Amino acid sequence: GSIAGNVFLDSPIAFNLDGVYISHPPGADGLFYDLERVEVLKGPQGTLYGRNATGGAINVLSNKPVLGEFSADVSGEYGNYSQLRGDGVVNVPIGDVAAVRAAVFHVQHQPYMNDHTDDQDDTGGRLSARVEPTGNLTIDVMGDYFRQLGEGVGHTVVANNIFGGSALPGPNFSTADRVGLSSPQTTAFLAEQPDTLLGAPFGPYSSTTFQNNNVWGVSSTVNWTLPFGSLTFVPAHRESHIDYQSNVGVVLRELTNDKQSSVELRLASNDEYRLRYLVG
Repeated sequence: GSIAGNVFLDSPIAFNLDGVYISHPPGADGLFYDLERVEVLKGPQGTLYGRNATGGAINVLSNKPVLGEFSADVSGEYGNYSQLRGDGVVNVPIGDVAAVRAAVFHVQHQPYMNDHTDDQDDTGGRLSARVEPTGNLTIDVMGDYFRQLGEGVGHTVVANNIFGGSALPGPNFSTADRVGLSSPQTTAFLAEQPDTLLGAPFGPYSSTTFQNNNVWGVSSTVNWTLPFGSLTFVPAHRESHIDYQSNVGVVLRELTNDKQSSVELRLASNDEYRLRYLVG
């Protein structure tokens, strides 16, 4: 969790994808498909997972290509609000020492709110390759892409109870009615509410909301098992291009381009000795 009000603050939870720290929170979107496991570690985790992991770490580990095995899987879902989701995975061996794996997904549904917000239109894909030229050397290469379209998150108006018993009257609709901020019902309600600071009724909220977010990354993990330990090399590059406008009572517009590059090198000792070390 994070209460950061803007993108310039680091989250106290370190988020990692296949050993790569993701510094920009939107860069963690669209990753939860074709996974081997998700690790949730309590904090602080400064030793292995870098700075500011005071709250802990979340490690998302994707499925790696399997050598010598061809496999494929397809699944689909359908629900209310015309919800559709499709997932596909294929694993293709290349000789005896290499394999590639491709995974894709798409999910969409119609708006939950009556002002056409709270919809979904997400598409993602991941392509990975594994090479094991020798028994003690493994090379993994991965690239992923995620696109998020639609109108974005929706909101509604509720009664203001922060003043105790002197709360202003609430609207004649409830949260279950799914009445959005830019709907005619909300506009009519706001026209009757006094703005005590400006001395006039509230005006209507903007109806212009959208999101066009793109996230992609490439990384590699090289593991070399030596007689005295394991040497791991992890170069990576990731970019997030965030472009959205949301209505949260005020119009929030964000246009962010984030790029990160990292190189990690670790030497870990074998576990069977009394003296153990980790150097990086």
